Amino acid sequence: MSKKLSVIIPCYNHGAFLEETIQSVVQSDPERICEIIVINDGSSDSKTLDVLTKLKNEKLTVIDQENLGLAGARNKGIEISSCDYLLILDSDNKIRRDFILKFTDLQSSGVSFDMLHGNAEYFGERKGCWPSAPLNLMRICKTNYIDACSIIKKDSLIELGMYDSQMPYMGWEDWDLWIRMATNKKVTLYFDEVFFDYRYASDSMNRISIDKEGEIRKYFAKKYNLIFDSDQYEKLVKTITEIQLNENLTIKKLFITLLFRLLRKFFKTNGLQINL
Repeated sequence: MSKKLSVIIPCYNHGAFLEETIQSVVQSDPERICEIIVINDGSSDSKTLDVLTKLKNEKLTVIDQENLGLAGARNKGIEISSCDYLLILDSDNKIRRDFILKFTDLQSSGVSFDMLHGNAEYFGERKGCWPSAPLNLMRICKTNYIDACSIIKKDSLIELGMYDSQMPYMGWEDWDLWIRMATNKKVTLYFDEVFFDYRYASDSMNRISIDKEGEIRKYFAKKYNLIFDSDQYEKLVKTITEIQLNENLTIKKLFITLLFRLLRKFFKTNGLQINL
């Protein structure tokens, strides 16, 4: 079987973890991996720079660029990658062999997909499993429950415009991508298995930027004409339930009622437009 998988690892001052991350990739299944691409996104930490120099000496592909943020770093890796599928991996996490084996099995079976993902196991400041779930538009509009660590078809990423580098805050780029995948009806596969290890740290970018979620929802609402306000979402679900109970509607008629009776009201309240 030909090697069809590139591993894209953006890195910004994560030298303390980077070697462990790469080692997890090397140990997973090197026969199935075409290349490992590390994007140095303007790191200034001495430990990180030393590790990157070491990796270059080991002839690993390391691309240096000015600090463009997570989206810009991932997009650079996507641009220079040479494989059909890309494994997006953060520089402080670790991949498991089962993820690569699942990808290989699907390829051998001729299964076509745009994105493959599974669960994670916490390590660091938190323990236990982080379960994911199949990509669902209604659910992904409410909250981002899928981590960035996934295997994605390169052509699909390019078709969708890759990661949005214009977002007002970093750390939400994967959420934005999942919304685009859902709205464009891409084929996404979820397996209830642990595919990677997620390093939980209280000072990580996601922990720090959590208070910006409201602003991100407003950004999404304008970009996609969808409901991203959690309070309004809960009201919407409650209203749907009441309509179904009071009018004894079938599921099909319920969603027709939802589109024409409720969405227009909610979008009008928020000064947004919706095309039905």
